[in-house]
Amino acid sequence: MLKVGLLGVGRIAGVHASAITTNPGSALAAVTDINTAAAERLAAHWEAEAGTTDAILADASINAVLIATSTDTHPDLIERETAAGKAVLFEKPLDLSLARALACATLAALSMAEAAAPLLKSGSPAPVQSVPV
Repeated sequence: MLKVGLLGVGRIAGVHASAITTNPGSALAAVTDINTAAAERLAAHWEAEAGTTDAILADASINAVLIATSTDTHPDLIERETAAGKAVLFEKPLDLSLARALACATLAALSMAEAAAPLLKSGSPAPVQSVPV
């Protein structure tokens, strides 16, 4: 079972939560957002935990994260989550800087090779596109 932490509960969060919870192979484990009230509402609706990014990062039972935060936060979150060995799906774009996006993809590839971590992917609910790393 893929246990997913959802980072960011903006406009698209309900679509992501629905996609995660209707897939028999996945479960929405936790959600977080800078708007804690919004995170708590979404978590209650989908029977998930509301928490922090750090708590999701530290939770070994959560093996994947979906990053739906603002673009400027994507690289740092991707780096932290891949270093923790979690599979990462992120909303596009990875970053507005090509150099930063390439550096992040390279770091993710190295992290995956060293820790046998899962794949880094970009996309929206459908279709999902793999990032060449």
